[in-house]
Amino acid sequence: MYIPCWNCGHDVWIETQTECRHCGEPSKRCVDCASYQVVGSSCRALGVQINQADASDPTSLSQSYRCPDYHQSPLAAQQASARKGGKRAKDESAAAPAAPAGTAAAAARPAAPAKPAPASPEAAEPLARPARPHVIAHRGCTETAPENTVAAIEAAAKMRCDAIEFDVHVTSDGKPVVIHDATLERTTSGEGAVAATSLAEIRTLDAGSWFSEEFAGQRVPTLDEAIAAAGKSMMAVHVRCHENESDRAERAITDELRNQGAVKRAWIIHHTRHGLYRFRKLQEDLRLCWLPRDGGRDMEYIDDAFYMGYRIIQPTFRVVTPEFVEYARKKGVWINVFWADEEDQMRQLTDLGVNGILTNKPRLLQQVLGLRGDAASAEKS
Repeated sequence: MYIPCWNCGHDVWIETQTECRHCGEPSKRCVDCASYQVVGSSCRALGVQINQADASDPTSLSQSYRCPDYHQSPLAAQQASARKGGKRAKDESAAAPAAPAGTAAAAARPAAPAKPAPASPEAAEPLARPARPHVIAHRGCTETAPENTVAAIEAAAKMRCDAIEFDVHVTSDGKPVVIHDATLERTTSGEGAVAATSLAEIRTLDAGSWFSEEFAGQRVPTLDEAIAAAGKSMMAVHVRCHENESDRAERAITDELRNQGAVKRAWIIHHTRHGLYRFRKLQEDLRLCWLPRDGGRDMEYIDDAFYMGYRIIQPTFRVVTPEFVEYARKKGVWINVFWADEEDQMRQLTDLGVNGILTNKPRLLQQVLGLRGDAASAEKS
């Protein structure tokens, strides 16, 4: 699919494939900007290193489909042919600029209309080191209540957690509900896919007995119930549903955040760039966190988020090094780490200066940070 490049406003091709079609392994998506202007080994438009081959052929990101059984689809082959034909035509033109990025955007459709380019992302304001990381309760307070229920979210809110993370799927009739899995079996008394079940059917299910009899009768919350249960805490809304060709899920979630007056108290976590793009189009001021399928393996994660305009990332604990944190801080990218449940991990991340820590043990993290939890409002950094 095509979206406007965050940096220059021209068309960018986003490969919506998120898993290898043969083996199912996670694979990254190709991001090729149609306005690449290659001078030597650098792209003038984006200020990044890129060689001539990367400019005229699929970028290194697109080459990360490394499944030995991978075969190019007929559509991709057609796009590659169009790309090469467009490059030859440009090479034959004496007035042509240096070769643009190798995408179908340059060859298969007219150039995007000129737009004023936003300020270079290199000028982004660096972040100061936070006084402490924010305490982010993963799926609510799951130590004391079943995950992603009103009881768990209310418990985290009572503890004065800085933020509460919960997961959202959309029912067959388009209603956002708070549940982690795409299917009902693990955490409810029901069976089948959430996306194939109506809200009325889901509301009849028990979502608490699996945890303990004390919570028998807990229901799968609707998004508006979760927002109300969160109180004054910030909310990390992890969008688990994924639809390549529809904005149904993004629209339902955005509408609910608006209706509840919660846009300023939330950020969206999503696994796909095009899903986040749709959220941006629906609600420009909504905070967005990109979480790639592989969890973010290296510095490239920061660069990808930065150049696409997403200012929150959620890396796994294993990739967060002093260099990683410092680079993200210079780029103005906020780091919420997934996750830490042990005291030594919490102290290590705090010493590194990350912005937030997702945890299944929010009370322990508050103790490590010297916060009082229930009795008083946690000091905000």
